[in-house]
Formats: sequence, structure tokens, C-alpha cells
Amino acid sequence: MAMMKGTSMESMTEDRPWTLAIFSLGSFRVFCKGKPLRFPGRVHRKPLAMLKVIVDNGGRNVPVGPVMDALWPETDGDRAHKSFATTLHRLRKLIGAAKAIRHHDTKVSLDDDYCWVDIWELETLLEDAETEWEKAREKARGGGGPAKAVELTERVIGMFKGPMIPGETADPWETPFLKGLRGRFVRSVGHLGRHREHIGQWDKAITCYQRGLEADEFSEDLCHCLMICYQRKDRVAEALAAYGRFREVLHATFGIEPSSRLKTLARDLRRSRLPTPPRRQSPV
Repeated sequence: MAMMKGTSMESMTEDRPWTLAIFSLGSFRVFCKGKPLRFPGRVHRKPLAMLKVIVDNGGRNVPVGPVMDALWPETDGDRAHKSFATTLHRLRKLIGAAKAIRHHDTKVSLDDDYCWVDIWELETLLEDAETEWEKAREKARGGGGPAKAVELTERVIGMFKGPMIPGETADPWETPFLKGLRGRFVRSVGHLGRHREHIGQWDKAITCYQRGLEADEFSEDLCHCLMICYQRKDRVAEALAAYGRFREVLHATFGIEPSSRLKTLARDLRRSRLPTPPRRQSPV
């Protein structure tokens, strides 16, 4: 699929009138031939859920099994297959383009001749950014810079409007595809943040790490980098607030504490805020 110029419906329709355009970052929106597709009433709830599950699993060559497990977890095999076929028919009818969703044997796919999905563009940008960061590491030995890598990663951050919204699962990053996408996003943002630190752009580095933590709130490395940047800007209170949020999330989700490395940094930051005690006078 060709790289799109932007992620707004306006720019997309100028480039190509996609039969189906799906935005899934931050909010789930579907456009059919440039117009918002509505899913009114309970009758369309399952077709919408099916579309979400297909997208959550990458949209291409998605095994039918995980789709059925997500939508009909308590239903036996034959009945689940019948429900799958019926719901797929309703979804195709709803979008008015049967060819946009392919089903062959045990796989279902969104056809990229008819469909545009924001996570596909994000995936392509991340692949290109990773390649450029690797090139930048090689160029650094000869005095080159990461300009292209920086540009691509900034576009990645611009696309990221928020995490995938939950479909039929509690965790919007639960599928292997989305976990992988999240990991690649966090790595690229980390590369950019460290580059910003290296050239002394502390405020921009802070923004990078904040965006990375929006995608992965359990990343201790990102939290550590964020706290260091705040420290370098003499914003100790904000560094400690970031630590507090991270500690709270870890404890509430997993019942664990941050690592000793992060605790030590937080302790040192607290000590740096203590007023210097007055010098004792020598006894007469």
C-alpha cells in the first residue's frame, strides 16, 4: 500500500477514494467511500465488533479462530462458525463492498486494494524509522546525523492519537500484533528522546518520553529517562510526580514496586529538595 500524505479524511480522499478507511488510534472511526459509516442499534453491534477484532489482529491474514474466540467465547465450534459467517455477511452488506473483506479457508483479511487502515501506515512508518535509526548509528561513526530518522519518528508521534481502543477485550494492546506495534513505537520514541537529550533539547526529550509512556505506561526505561530530563531542567517536583504515577500504576496493576534503580533516583531527587541545614555554632 502506498504511503499516505496524512491521516485526515480530507487528505486521504484527495489521494484516493478508499472504499473503506479505518481509524483505530485513540478512537474507532470508519469511513465508507469518504463518508462516516454508522453502526446504529444492536443489530450492527457484532459486525462492528468483528471489524475491530480483525483490525486489532493486524487486518491481514487473521486466523478465524481468534476472531470467533473474541466474539463468541462460550459457543461451540459449529455454532461459532455459523455465527462468524452470518456476521461477516452482515459486515460486508453494511459497508456495501464484499471484496473489501476477504475470507479464504481459515483466514480473513481487509483487502488493501480497497481499504486503508491507520495502523498499517503507522506500521510502515515505524519500519522506515527503525531502518533510518540503524543507518544513523552507522553514519555516526563517520560523522553523519539522524535527520531522516528524526523526521520519520516525529511523523510517527504525530500519527499516534492515543492507544488502540478496546474491542471485545479489556486490554487494547492484548493481541500479538498490537503488542509488537507498541514495542516498536516505544523503541522509536526512545531513540528520538535520547537524540534530543544528546543535543541538549531537554523539553523536546520530555515530550518524547511522555508520548512513549502514553503507549506503554509500564516502561521503566521511559520513566527513568523522563525523570532524568526533568532533573536536568531543575523540575524536581515534576520528576517525583512522574515517579509517583509510575509507582501507582505498577502497584495497582501488578502489585509490585519499581526497581531499585528507579527508587534510588527518586530518593536522590527527594534529598536534593531538602533545605541545607544551618551550620552549628561551635560551643563557647
